Amino acid sequence: MKGFEMKEWMKVFLAFLSITAGLGLILTAWNQADYYVADWVLYCVGITMFTGGITFFWTRSKFYKG
Repeated sequence: MKGFEMKEWMKVFLAFLSITAGLGLILTAWNQADYYVADWVLYCVGITMFTGGITFFWTRSKFYKG
């Protein structure tokens, strides 16, 4: 069975989704929402998702020399 390869538009969509979800988590923690998890968990997950999405676009830019 051949492995699943994502199309480029799917990768871009997931990167945008990661950026917006990361920002949403950071803003939720910033507004001091009292949920089941601590603020620092929301910050860590949000920053990780945000930077992952930004890194995706950075590695495809003309400025990246990798």
